[in-house]
Amino acid sequence: MMRLMILLLSIPFVMQGQTSIKCTTSEINKKYFEEHPEAKKEREWLNKKSRLAELNKTAEFTSITIPIVFHVNDATNPQKVTLAQVQSAVVILNEDFNGLNPEFNSLRPEFQSIASSLEINFCLASIDPDGNFTFLIF
Repeated sequence: MMRLMILLLSIPFVMQGQTSIKCTTSEINKKYFEEHPEAKKEREWLNKKSRLAELNKTAEFTSITIPIVFHVNDATNPQKVTLAQVQSAVVILNEDFNGLNPEFNSLRPEFQSIASSLEINFCLASIDPDGNFTFLIF
C-alpha cells in the first residue's frame, strides 16, 4: 500500500519534469545554417531530391555521393590507423549501404522484402566546407 501511495504521489512530478524538457534541435540547426549557408543549400537540395523520389517512385534515382572525413588523433602512436584501414572502412560502408556485402543475401526473412541498395556512396572528402583542399597526415 505504501509503495502505491509513493508511486501516485510521484506521478505529477514526473509528468511536470517531462513537459519542462525543451528540444533545442531546431535552434541549433538554425544557428548552424546561418553560419554555413552552403550547408543550408545542400540540405534544401537533398530534401528536394527526397520529395521528388517519393512522388515518382518509378523515376530513375541517381546515386548520391557523400564525402566523409575520418579524424584519427593519437599523438602517442600516429601509425596506429593506416590510410589502407581508412580506405577499407569506406569500402565496407559502401558495400553495406548498397547491398553488396556478403551478408546481404542471408538476411532474416522478415527483412528480405525491404532490403535494397540505397544508392548512396561514400568517399573520402577532398575539400573542406570552406572549399580548401583536405590533406591526409599518416
